Amino acid sequence: MQGLKDIKGIVEVHGYSSIYLIVTIFIICLIVTAFVFVGYRYLKKKRRRKRKTKMQIAREKLKNLRFDNPKEAVYTFSEYANIITQNKEQQRENLENILKEIEIYKYKRDIPPLSKEVINKMKRFIKAL
Repeated sequence: MQGLKDIKGIVEVHGYSSIYLIVTIFIICLIVTAFVFVGYRYLKKKRRRKRKTKMQIAREKLKNLRFDNPKEAVYTFSEYANIITQNKEQQRENLENILKEIEIYKYKRDIPPLSKEVINKMKRFIKAL
């Protein structure tokens, strides 16, 4: 019995692990919040850039106008050219002259193909925009 040593009493161990866990969770939450905030702002700006105005859409439609189907070409031209020339008096007069010429193509059932002169006038008007 003399060789046996006495068992020491319970020693208090300072446990900082719970504090480390709380600090780690807090830092992770801050990082995730920062990423979400930056991602939200990026997507918001990206959405704003993608939206096109009526003018931009009208210009694209006029640039891609095809003269294969005369009735469709005339309607598309008159619709989008009116949108673009709303505030431009000088171009508005030119447009009115062209619209008078192409009016015969709008309301008939069977229409002849567009004349080269009318197509050229329309193309010049589109290029002037």
